[in-house]
Amino acid sequence: MLAALKKNSRQNLGANFFVTRHDQPTLAVLKDLWSSMPGGPVSTPFQSPHVLHAIQAERASSKRIFSVFSIRRQDDTHPLMLVPLMTIDRGFCKVATMADLDVVDINAPVLAKEQPIRKCEYDCIVDVILENLTDVDLFDAFNLPEKIGGLDNPFFHSSRMEKWKDVLALSLDGEQSRAQLKTKSVFKEAKRKGRKLAEQGVEFSEIKTATEREKALLSLMEYKRRHLRAAGITRDPWSEKQERFFKNVVAGDCDGTTQTVLLALKRHDETIAAALSFVSDSEFHGSLISMGDGSWHRYSPGSVLICKTIEWARERGIRQFYFGPGSHGYKKHFGAQAYPLGRILVPLTAKGHSYMALKALKRAGNQLIQTVK
Repeated sequence: MLAALKKNSRQNLGANFFVTRHDQPTLAVLKDLWSSMPGGPVSTPFQSPHVLHAIQAERASSKRIFSVFSIRRQDDTHPLMLVPLMTIDRGFCKVATMADLDVVDINAPVLAKEQPIRKCEYDCIVDVILENLTDVDLFDAFNLPEKIGGLDNPFFHSSRMEKWKDVLALSLDGEQSRAQLKTKSVFKEAKRKGRKLAEQGVEFSEIKTATEREKALLSLMEYKRRHLRAAGITRDPWSEKQERFFKNVVAGDCDGTTQTVLLALKRHDETIAAALSFVSDSEFHGSLISMGDGSWHRYSPGSVLICKTIEWARERGIRQFYFGPGSHGYKKHFGAQAYPLGRILVPLTAKGHSYMALKALKRAGNQLIQTVK
C-alpha cells in the first residue's frame, strides 16, 4: 500500500512537468535553450552550448543521435532543467547516455539559477525523462556530481542513483581551505622552483590570442601523441576524435557560460609547460598538460604550473578545482580529496533487462575466476 501511494505521488508530481526533445540541435538552438533559463543556466563547463556542439560534431551521426531534453513546469514556458544525451549502440542495445568523449571528469544536467527544483521532485523529474526515452533500451547517466555550481544535482540525489566512483578535487572555498594549501610541502617546493624559473626569465601567463592558442594546442596534442607512441599506439581513432574536439573548442568563441583556458610557463617564444582547462564561474577542470624541452625538467615545471594554476583559479573566486580525468596519485600531494560520483543505470525494455542480466553474469564469472586464482 505504501509503495502504491509513493508511486501515485510521483505520478502526480510528474504530471506537473512537460518535456520537449530537441534532436541534433544546431549551436544557435543550443544557445537559445541555455539563454531561456530563468536567471541563466547553472552547469559544469562541459554542459555548455559550445562544448556540447563540439562533442556533437565528433559523435553524432545517422545512428548516434545527440538530443537535449528540455523540462519545464506545465504552468511555465521556461525550462528549469536541460539534459543533454547521446543515443548510441552498446552491443544489441540502444543506450541514452551522457554526451562526452572521455575528456571530462563529471557530467550533469543544466539547472535554472532562479527556478530551483524541490527535493520532493528529484525522483519524479528523473522518471519524467525516462518516460520520454521511448526509442532506447537503457538509460546510463554516469559521473554525476553531488553539486552543480553550488546547487543540488537532482540526478545525484535521486533514489535511482548508485555510487559510481570518486573524483579527486581540491576545495578552494573558504579561508581555511586556502590557508591549508600553503602548508603543503609541494606548494613550498613549487614556490622555490618557481623563483629559479623566474631567474631564468620564465613567466606564468594566460595564452589569449587565437594564433598562440592554436600553437599551444598543437604542442599539447603532440605531447599526448608521444605518450601514445611510447605505449606502442601509433594510431588511435578515439584520440583523433578528441583532438578534433579540442581544436573546435579552442578555436570557437566563448559562449558566456564557460571558456577554455590555456595557461603556460613561457620564456619569450619557448613554452616550458602548458595546460588546457575548462572553466566556469565556480569550477576549474584540468584536461591536458604538456612539458617542454627536457633541460627544464629539473625545475619541476609541471608542479610549478599546477600550483600557479590553482592560485589563478583561487584569485577568480573558483570554489572547486578538478585536476582532470583519472585517479593519479600526484593529485593527493596537492591536497585533493575524494568526492563521490553517482550513476543512474535503468533498463527500459526487455532488451535492456537482458543486457543488465548478461552484465551481472559476466561480473559474477570474473569474480569467480579471481576467487579460483
